[in-house]
Amino acid sequence: MAPYYHPSVGGGELHLRTISERLVQRGHQVTVITQRVTSFAQTVDRTLRKSEIINGVHVRRLAPHYLVSNLIHTTMKLPGGYRLLRALMGTRRLANFPDTFLSGALVAAVRARPDLVVVENWALSGLVWQFTLLRHVRRVKLVGMPLFHTEVRWSHSPFLAEMVNRYDAMVALTEHERAFIRRQSGSDHPVYVVGAGVDPSAFAERHGARIRARYGLQGFPVVGYIGRIRREKGVPQLLAAMDILWQSDHRIRLLLAGRLDHEITQLVAGLSREARSRIVLTGEFQDDEKPSLFDAIDVFVMPSLAESFGIVYLEAWLCRRPVVGAKTGAVACLITEGVDGLLADPADPSSLAAAIGSLLTDEERRHRLADAGYQKTLTCFTSDRIADQIENVYRSVVEGRAHIPGGP
Repeated sequence: MAPYYHPSVGGGELHLRTISERLVQRGHQVTVITQRVTSFAQTVDRTLRKSEIINGVHVRRLAPHYLVSNLIHTTMKLPGGYRLLRALMGTRRLANFPDTFLSGALVAAVRARPDLVVVENWALSGLVWQFTLLRHVRRVKLVGMPLFHTEVRWSHSPFLAEMVNRYDAMVALTEHERAFIRRQSGSDHPVYVVGAGVDPSAFAERHGARIRARYGLQGFPVVGYIGRIRREKGVPQLLAAMDILWQSDHRIRLLLAGRLDHEITQLVAGLSREARSRIVLTGEFQDDEKPSLFDAIDVFVMPSLAESFGIVYLEAWLCRRPVVGAKTGAVACLITEGVDGLLADPADPSSLAAAIGSLLTDEERRHRLADAGYQKTLTCFTSDRIADQIENVYRSVVEGRAHIPGGP
């Protein structure tokens, strides 16, 4: 179960799709129960089919509803309502009560007769809680894959910390997330660190020269950002860092590939004419064009303010491009500073500018870091390797062999 699934775009969605399809290829039956909603939308998307098979994965899309939470909030406004609910639920649970539920989700899950239910992406706490109710209907093992963005408020919800203890095991993407889960929940439940993976064959064919020719980038040093162009991904900080770099080298170009949200669109529009002339906006692109976009840049930069992992760094490494990320918990677990990439203070554009500039002026270092990242990805983070680990974790839980990896 997950809040969103393909064709929704995002690291979590890609991670779940990769795992699901790999498990199907290995003979497992996989059903994904999700919302009939596209990422970050607020209403049902009727262009999404209610039920379909995507590469062997059965996808069931259900409409979200807010009946329970609306009832709670309505009751709180009535005379004496808050005191009544506080007495019934407790102050902490009332303050953190979930808001989103999926009608029919439990019925769909029961009918699928699963051996294991995995709830991925805990940003919607109602769905996390809802699937614990399966315990009252049938014996089933529960695994949480929360994708905690530990810098973001929702990850620190006491309600979610309580939910950890209702699951048989947790899957974390990094050691940082594993420690966070243990600290928040005070639990010694099994927490497996698995990570995320990419398919090297999908990035084997690249045509960066075509991208450079299309946008007039021949002969220019190019800094690139490829993905969802949003504030939380550190795009404002990247623009501020570029302004610093342009003061000493106006030839540098910035390639922003992906869909801009309204806030970033306005931010770019407010830049000077000279700055805008040095920025290339590609808009949305097809998946098969992504390798060529990476191939067209000299340095990949994503100073995201909050990440659970950062699959896009793996994609850059597979295209043998050096990466610059933010010095945050999860990213620092993936990028080894000075070995396969650089880390910058996400709150300090000058730190980010210094990291980018040091790579643009040192070709040998760019190649060295990129080669190290390429080897790390092939060794640790291919889709097949991650599927192996996930399959082993799931088997252990189903067979009652879940343990506490790595100790407390």
